[in-house]
This record gives sequence, C-alpha cells and structure tokens, in this order.
Amino acid sequence: MKKCKMKQLALAMGVALGGMSLMPSAQAVNLATDGLGQVLIFPYYTTRAGWTTLFNITNTSNQVVAIKVRFHEGLNSRDVFDFNVIMSPFDVWNGWVENGEGNTPVFKTEDKTCTVPSLPSTGVSFSDGILTNGVRAYTGDAADGGPTDTDRMREGYLEVVMMGATSVSPVVGGVDPIPYSRGAIHVNGNPPGCQKLVNGFTDPGLFFASGTGSLSEEFTNYAGLNPLKGFYTLVNGDKGLVAGGSAVTLANFSTVPLVTMQQEPAKVAEGVSTSSEAFALSYHEPSLNSADTTGTVLNSLDFVQDNPTTISPYTGVDAVSWLFLRDNVINHFTKRTDSSGWTTASDWVITHPTKAFYVDRGPSEFAAINPFRGERTQVPGTPSITSPFAGYFANVAFGPVSPPDPASLLPTTPVRNGKSCDSVSLTLWDREEKSSLSPVFSPAPVGQNLCYEVNVLTFDNSKVLGSGTTITNNISAASLPARTGWMRIGLGTAANRLGSDLYGRPVIGFSVTTRDTGDGNLNEAYLIDHSYTRIETD
Repeated sequence: MKKCKMKQLALAMGVALGGMSLMPSAQAVNLATDGLGQVLIFPYYTTRAGWTTLFNITNTSNQVVAIKVRFHEGLNSRDVFDFNVIMSPFDVWNGWVENGEGNTPVFKTEDKTCTVPSLPSTGVSFSDGILTNGVRAYTGDAADGGPTDTDRMREGYLEVVMMGATSVSPVVGGVDPIPYSRGAIHVNGNPPGCQKLVNGFTDPGLFFASGTGSLSEEFTNYAGLNPLKGFYTLVNGDKGLVAGGSAVTLANFSTVPLVTMQQEPAKVAEGVSTSSEAFALSYHEPSLNSADTTGTVLNSLDFVQDNPTTISPYTGVDAVSWLFLRDNVINHFTKRTDSSGWTTASDWVITHPTKAFYVDRGPSEFAAINPFRGERTQVPGTPSITSPFAGYFANVAFGPVSPPDPASLLPTTPVRNGKSCDSVSLTLWDREEKSSLSPVFSPAPVGQNLCYEVNVLTFDNSKVLGSGTTITNNISAASLPARTGWMRIGLGTAANRLGSDLYGRPVIGFSVTTRDTGDGNLNEAYLIDHSYTRIETD
C-alpha cells in the first residue's frame, strides 16, 4: 500500500523555489473550485451521431474582457478553428457547433457580442479558411501522419484563454481613453464599435500604435481578475437527449495581459523584430503554455493544517500539466436493458489538454511546439525543450519510443504518425464489490493504450456519443463484472514517473449516460465529471 509523503514533497518544492512559502500565492494558477477564472477548458465537443455541442461563457466583471476561443481536433490537438471575442461588462456569449456539409463542423452563434473576425449568421465551416484553411492544420506541410479528411474535426475539445481586460473609463475633455474597448459595450443590445475592434485586432499598425490609438495598450488588466464562467451542453434533438457540464476552470493563470492579434504567423509583415511582437502577431497565442505563474493544488491526500497545498516549481504549460496530473480516473458506467424495454448506456471521455505540448514535434506553425512558443522555440542547432515534463511525458508516459537525441527535436524531424500511445490499466466493480481485474479493450490494440488527445471509451459498444472509430476504445461485455458499476483507470505506473516522486498524466473528462425508452419524448441523459486521485509517492 502506498503512503503519501506530500508534506516532505512540498518542503522539497519549497527548496527548489528558493525558499518560497508553501502557502499558495495569490497569483498561482490553480483549479478554480469556485467556478470563476481566466481559462476555461471544455473537455469535449462533437457533431457526430446527431449531436450538437453548445457553449456558454459569462463575463462576471464590470470590465470589457477579450478572450481567445480555440477549437482543437481530438487526435493531435491541432488548432482547427479560432477567433477572438470581446465581451461587454456582465456579458454572456454563446454559440454552438453542429455538423455541416461534407461532414464538416460548422460554428454558429446568434449572439450580438463582438467577435474577431465577425461571424456571419449563417455560421462558419471549420474548413472555410477563416484562418488560412482549417484543414491545413494537419495536411500538406502541417501533416502529422493522422487522417487528413474533414471528418477528423468532428470531435475535439475547446479552450478559452482570457487575453486582457479594460476598465470602463469616462471620456475626459473629449478624449476617449478606451476608443476600441468602448465599442464592445452594448447599446440597445449591439456593440457599436465592433468593426473598429476587428480592424485593431487584424492591422499591426493599429495594434502596435503608441498612445490611445493602440489596441494592445488598452487591454492591460489581468492580474487578480478572474471573471469567466463557462458551461457546455450536448444536445441530440433526434433522440431527445440533453446533458451538460461546467468547463474546467483555471484561476490566476497569468499576471500580465496576453492580448494577441487574430492573424496567422505566415502573414506577419517582415521587420517584426521583438519576441513580444512576434507573440502578439500569432493567432496560435495565447495558449496553455502562456501561464506565467506556478501551479498550486490542494493536498487532499495528506491534508494537515500547516501544509494545505502543494506548489509546483513550474510555469507555462508545465504548471497546467501539474494541475491536471492524476494517476487514476474514476466514474460510473452502465449498459443494461430493463425488462420493460428501456436501455441505459454510458460513454467516457478522457481528454489530455496538454499532451500535444510534449509529443507534437512537427515543424509546422500548427504544431503545439511551434516557432511562436517562447522556450519551446525550435531553432536549428538550438533545441530548447528543457521542461522536465517534456522529457518525462514525451518519452515515457506519452511516447512509445526511446528518448530522442537532441537533433531529433529540430523542425525537420518527422512527427509520430499523429498519435502517441499511453498504457493504462482498468479495474471494474459491480455494485456489490465484485471486480473484473483484467478487462481489455476490443478490438484490442497493442497493449492497453489511450493514443490521442481525446479518447472515448464505450462499454459493450454503448456508442452513446457515436464517436469515430479512431479515438474510441470499447470494453467488451465479457470484461464487465455486471451491467452497472464503476471503473478505475490507472494512468501511472512505477515505470513512468517524474523523478522518483510523481506519476500519472494530465487528464480531464466525464461520463455521459443515457436512458433510452425508444420514445424520444421520454429519453434522458446526464453528465458526471470524473473523479481522480493524484500525485502519490511511495
């Protein structure tokens, strides 16, 4: 039986941080238990099997808030669709993604809040070229070895990162100190200056202008402001099913504004010389690597009064990975038919929102490790992926191959066939403690593996979400101890630990269960977030 030594671990972390207090800083990125933050991660979207996914974001502050909305496809987290939203004080913004022509997702909104670019009422297809071309995220020069059709974009996850905020200051002497931001504030239900904002976010001259003519100098508020609340809803109108959940929320993500343009790097004008300007010109930013604070988690395994938290020595995506580092995923399942004819079924979603930062080494700007990501910049001759998580997850927990030599981190290195398979263990119990100790996926891959950024588990071919075969693993009827029970997925083993103490993988997700009576008017669905254990030591 393992004994947790989190107190000693926290002390070691304090030494590593040069004597930093073990108590969490007011500016330490953390899982926001109160539901408000600076980053929202929606663990899943789908347009398969009649499902539509709705998103709702609320700005609970009295400031104008700019956010980046980014859809990632589920295989390798490639950025397939993104835009900026400029929210009025106390604003609510929502939209949905549905299946469109050619089995390509289409994003639609009836909301009047300003977006950059502007979103037409007819919606925007993920492959309509609102960036360059959504499909290009994994084809041509950006190919990662995975599927290249538009069907790949029908499942994935969504991240929302606050870029900055503006206090609503009054006009003084006829001079407006916030000429861009003020245009986002609704007047009779509409933002009157949306086109000015679109121009400011897409024109480098306006974005970087000095003084009150600069858009980037308006959205300067960030530290301590945690205004965002988010939830999502899976809707299947044909079957009469609705299930919703709250976004995973990170508070105190950054101490500095992260405002960026909505412009692809390939179109950046020559002459941009500073790293800050290059950062601001990339629509791939901000990302989960933009955290400039260390991670803090509640020490639930060994809670004592003088050591209520554990502090990570990491920043950037490593701090976020620390927050999501869990060694077991726990939830309920069902797959049964009642004598009266109604059936119940469950699917699980397992999402690794930071995985791509350690495995996607493609040379393209679309790759997670790309030329616009600071310390993860890939410059020939100077590979600088120095994070301990990068070495650990990419080569053991997240990688099927031996650690590469430094030269293999250069942009010319082939990517890993669009996937990186991670071994897991499964244990299932029925309601009376009977367990199934050696269940297997069917059809069984090589070992018990989860290979993608988003993985869907079905139980006896439950197929509640109708997920694509690539990212779906089925647990066979023979592996179920009963038709209803609970399961634990082990993500950590002694062979894939960080140093000598921590093991697991960054993970979020949920279980969705349906009750189907055969009559769409009586069907039901509900969603339950996973439970976890985390960060155990010998």
